Amino acid sequence: MIKLQSKNKYLAYFAPVIMIIIGIFLYSVILPARYNKVISLMDWLFSGTDNIIATLRSADIVLGQFYRILFTKILVWVWTIGFLFSLFWCGYTVQNSKEKSGNLLIGEDGKKAMLVRIVNQAEKYYRLNKSNDDSKLIYKKAVILESRFLACGEFGYGSYDITELENHICNKLVELEKLLSDANYDYAEVNDKYIGIHNLLEEREAMLKHY
Repeated sequence: MIKLQSKNKYLAYFAPVIMIIIGIFLYSVILPARYNKVISLMDWLFSGTDNIIATLRSADIVLGQFYRILFTKILVWVWTIGFLFSLFWCGYTVQNSKEKSGNLLIGEDGKKAMLVRIVNQAEKYYRLNKSNDDSKLIYKKAVILESRFLACGEFGYGSYDITELENHICNKLVELEKLLSDANYDYAEVNDKYIGIHNLLEEREAMLKHY
């Protein structure tokens, strides 16, 4: 996954250059080869088909049918849109390119696996004690907590203080999982853990906004 993200990042950096090379090849090789004459990019984009045909006329050759001109205009428009998208993609990647911290106590996969176990444990006790309203609430809170983590983004891409907070959150998750592993867990204690983790996630979001 990390290698794939790295490849995508480098591809985004070089995308505008690749599109420029394609554009030069299109403008310098393909179009002249098809029509024996260079037409400006602005003419291809905005001129009418009749004007392009008139430009392409020579004393010896009358070039192109309508569908050939139309196809070429579409090709140039596709390239232009692709080039603009490559600029946006490159800018977005540069703006959001951050190195992942190596100080995380629990990796992304480990965090997700722990959340799955927490939900499964809460669901297990709820199914065994459906008449108990507390077990139902604990299960619902577990599902909400998992969704909250999935929506908050990966850990490890903030400052040192943010990473420390993320490690603190992960430790709280470990404590929550340990509590739920006991069939006789105390509802109030588990509920306090949920509230505490949600508060820490809100604190993390506030820190990320100012990072």
